[in-house]
Amino acid sequence: MGPPRCVVPVPPLARARADALDRPGRRFAARPVEALGAGLAAGIAAPSVRDLATSLPRVLPGADPVTDSAFVTGILLGVPLALVATGALWRAAWWARHTGRPAASGAAFGAALACGLLVGRRLAWRVAYATDLRAWWIEVLLAGLWIAGGALLGRWVADGARAHLRHLAAAAVTRIRWAWAGAAVATSVLTAGYVATLLVLDAWSTDDGWSMLHLVAAREGTGAATPLTLLDMIGFYVRITAASAPYLIALPLLAALFPVLAGRGATRRALRMGVAVGVAGALVLPLVPLGVGAAVRDPGLATATAATLVTSHTLLPVTFVEVGVAVAAVATRRLSLSHALLAALTAGALMTPAVVVADVLVSCVAGAPGCAPAVDPTVVVRALTHALLVAPVAAVLAAAVGTAVPAALAVLGRRRWWPAVVVPVLLVAAGAVAVTPHRPTPVGDRGRDPCLVGVWRLVAGRFHEPVAPDSPLGVLTGLHTDGALDLSSGPAGGHATAYRADGTATDLYDLFVAEGTLNGHTVRSVQRGTVTYRWSAGNGRYAQRDQVAASDRVLRVDDRELPLTGPAEDFGGSYRCTADQLVITTADDAGSHTEQTFVRSPT
Repeated sequence: MGPPRCVVPVPPLARARADALDRPGRRFAARPVEALGAGLAAGIAAPSVRDLATSLPRVLPGADPVTDSAFVTGILLGVPLALVATGALWRAAWWARHTGRPAASGAAFGAALACGLLVGRRLAWRVAYATDLRAWWIEVLLAGLWIAGGALLGRWVADGARAHLRHLAAAAVTRIRWAWAGAAVATSVLTAGYVATLLVLDAWSTDDGWSMLHLVAAREGTGAATPLTLLDMIGFYVRITAASAPYLIALPLLAALFPVLAGRGATRRALRMGVAVGVAGALVLPLVPLGVGAAVRDPGLATATAATLVTSHTLLPVTFVEVGVAVAAVATRRLSLSHALLAALTAGALMTPAVVVADVLVSCVAGAPGCAPAVDPTVVVRALTHALLVAPVAAVLAAAVGTAVPAALAVLGRRRWWPAVVVPVLLVAAGAVAVTPHRPTPVGDRGRDPCLVGVWRLVAGRFHEPVAPDSPLGVLTGLHTDGALDLSSGPAGGHATAYRADGTATDLYDLFVAEGTLNGHTVRSVQRGTVTYRWSAGNGRYAQRDQVAASDRVLRVDDRELPLTGPAEDFGGSYRCTADQLVITTADDAGSHTEQTFVRSPT
């Protein structure tokens, strides 16, 4: 070996140095290629991180195992992605203010981030999870939704950076740093929710014949999944999360309000719009029970339909009002999405007391016995959850569509053809990565009758439960001796079950209603959410154990509600299964027994 040689660092070429001096803006530009690389790395890491999160104990109270692992993964991946997005877009906004040039909109940066995340996730899933497949149209639709969500996220970051820098002096370095830190925290929360939602809906939409997508299709009675079923599944996910773990929606909504702290003028206009619309809606909303009362008195109206009217007579108008004020904020007042969300939340908060008042009045107008001006805490919680969580999400999505369509038309009007070509190419690429032949349906293992494997929809149910006079239900109904509650339900109840060959199953309840009478009082059992458990069946015997519920169930006695809480218990019974029908019968020593009849849903 010869003597060691001295390594002298080679300076950059003269042309590169001159180019950097002549075009300093390239160092501050938010280049989509950076976002594409960051998203690709996060997408490749997503399956492994989620497997790790699944094996850990649950850390998010109220969330089911799928949602828990998805949000933990979203936090671990969303924070570095948020730092990349805020660093690049705030740097670009600062340079634009320094030079007086137009700042980047952030939409291309966010769309590139989403494309990298989708392609990286699909590449990693294709290698390690080749059996978790989706139909090509599901993959393309989800990819379109997530790319649009990424573009929306990037634009939100860029708009927030411009809004804060517009109201901060260039010499206020400390205040600018604090504003960027706040934006980084808010973006981390939003990005975590964005990634978690992607992972949850990705797991729910697998094309295996008994996924949550097919459960929703079975609940609708169609059997086959359609694009409307996919949108219905997204809405179901929002409603269930708001009911079981509301903070998972409340925190991203609060984070989305961060840009309203930049300027007072737009914030005041948004608040005025929300107050005006909210007060008008609060004055009109108590009149709605008059129409509902007339409908309930109609003898030809189905009981399930009447129950649905009573349940949604106030929540649907709140949704329409918040969607309307959000769209008006971005369309007529030219406010940002954050200010549109502020207007919607203001209107929803002002309409919440009117929802409670209307719920008290509807029982009196409908002619229910024992009418009394009593406020049920469950009604208050439901009204707050819908007005401040579910409806604002719908309002923001509607306002985003209201801003995206004119922007797309403006881009096409300027003859910028590349977005119209590049975006479909990326969508097709993201979907083509997943297109493989459908995997065969696995056969049942020992102790699990393969006849049960598949998706089933409830068509008839009978439930018998003894009621003691000193029990909460007995006190509400005025029982003086032991009695029994008999409930029945039909296909309109919205209950579907998916039995898998690995011994797990999932029950889906979307406002499932079973109705009966007790001591002259109408009793309805209402349940919404999902229940996951293990099952075994063979030789006519059926068993169910290890239940994990992400649902809420209440008993409605006339105009009052009784929440049903307590740990889930294992139970067993008998079953009869044919090619298109399943009957499960259960009984216990206390005298309770049930019989449920299901029909197989085509897949």
